[in-house]
Amino acid sequence: MIIGCGDVGLRMVRALRGRWRIYALTHSENRHALLRAEGIVPVAGDLDRPETLERLAGLAQDVVHFAPPPGSGTRDTRTANLIRALAKGGSLPQRMVYISTSGVYGDCGGAVVDETRRAKPSSDRARRRLDGRERHPGPGRARPGRARRAGAPRGPRSRGRRWRGSRAGG
Repeated sequence: MIIGCGDVGLRMVRALRGRWRIYALTHSENRHALLRAEGIVPVAGDLDRPETLERLAGLAQDVVHFAPPPGSGTRDTRTANLIRALAKGGSLPQRMVYISTSGVYGDCGGAVVDETRRAKPSSDRARRRLDGRERHPGPGRARPGRARRAGAPRGPRSRGRRWRGSRAGG
């Protein structure tokens, strides 16, 4: 299941198509036709409205979480709502991957950053991403999971540019 199936999520789906049944959470009915055309089963729900997420419990064994945190504050309430909804199925999915950003490390002055660097977010947006990453189950937590950071351009205008993700958060 994909949480936040935008441009990068759709690219991932195209690489996986035919190997798994893929679900995607969407808060927009306008995206249902697009998702179906890509071979995805749309699941209506809104990370800002926990009551709409009940159908997620037990739906998928694997979850990739691309959705951004909310636009304000220092906490990622969207990820908190997602984890709560998934846990209502009695257990969390087998594997969970959270896509984070290199912003959780703060301004590193152009230095190469790896996941051994201590997180030092310098903006509320980066603090929200770090909060989301820390809420996700991962090694040493309830279920196996990974946080990955997307450290390159993304979106429709970045096509043809190299996209990289590297394991973060242990």
